[in-house]
Amino acid sequence: MCNDTPKTIYPEAPMATNTDQIDTAQLFAASKLGKHFTADECAIIAPYLEYTHYAKGHSIFVQGETGDFMAFLGHGVVEVIKDISKTRDTIIVILGPGNSFGELSFVDGEPRSASVLAREDVELLIMHKSQFLAMRQQHLETAFKFLELIAKQISKRLRLTTKELVYRA
Repeated sequence: MCNDTPKTIYPEAPMATNTDQIDTAQLFAASKLGKHFTADECAIIAPYLEYTHYAKGHSIFVQGETGDFMAFLGHGVVEVIKDISKTRDTIIVILGPGNSFGELSFVDGEPRSASVLAREDVELLIMHKSQFLAMRQQHLETAFKFLELIAKQISKRLRLTTKELVYRA
């Protein structure tokens, strides 16, 4: 289960972890990050992923809270929301299947930089930091590739954000 407890801003989501009918490796392979891995590598990663779902309208995590997991969106749509003042939130991006989120706190252990809300029912694969560290112990090369791809993804997002900024002298 997720260690991040949503604030009362959004009600807590019901979660399911029945993986009997879920092919975790296949669901991960369909993600944007997963497409960079071979089928064998996806099979290595799959046991370290946790399947869960959130109902429409529920928060997956809230800005400012500590977090130790990142998520891969298998089905559904989420909103990434930035609280910019006490009275105003801004939707930063809407993400659909194949995307991931939560990478910053997963990597650096800092509080969440934004909130994520299920815009519709969503299915996620979650990787907690502890699961990643366990994978690293058993499969160093795959774990290194995983972390390297996350770093590249964060870098790409930062570059896109930087392009949007207006610099003033």
